[in-house]
Amino acid sequence: MTPSHYHLVLNHFPVVTSVIAFLILSVGLILKNKTINVCGLSLTLLGGIFTIPAFVTGEGAEEQIETFADVSHNLIHEHEEMAELLIWLVSFHALFAACILYFIWRSRVISTYIHLLNLVFSLVICFFFFRTAHSGGHIRHPEMEATTPLSVPSNDQNTERSHDED
Repeated sequence: MTPSHYHLVLNHFPVVTSVIAFLILSVGLILKNKTINVCGLSLTLLGGIFTIPAFVTGEGAEEQIETFADVSHNLIHEHEEMAELLIWLVSFHALFAACILYFIWRSRVISTYIHLLNLVFSLVICFFFFRTAHSGGHIRHPEMEATTPLSVPSNDQNTERSHDED
């Protein structure tokens, strides 16, 4: 497997985990259910752990694809800058979730405001994950551009069939 392949495989886990964690944290806050909150916090922590290998493999992926003629160095730089901000945000959020889990484990009462703050931060993390993933997709997927015309390849067999049916 190449460095780009590792990066592409690993970067989906933290994005999906952050969305699922946000949804579970939302349900936990609405229902005021400790077990659901612990599940959401655990997923937040797991997403933070998954983010590390996704970030670390980015450098190898960059070195591999920057030699391709059709790759924009500006897009790579933009994606890298977003990823650097994201790794700090995710690390802080995972640490915050770990602290909340610790206090829950120590049988401390956690304020609803702390859970609400965590939920808002989780939403911010989802936003930055989507933004970073979107910028990474633009590096090798020109079809993501709104200005890129998408053409349908012609199929001679379909053309012949439509004439035969007339």
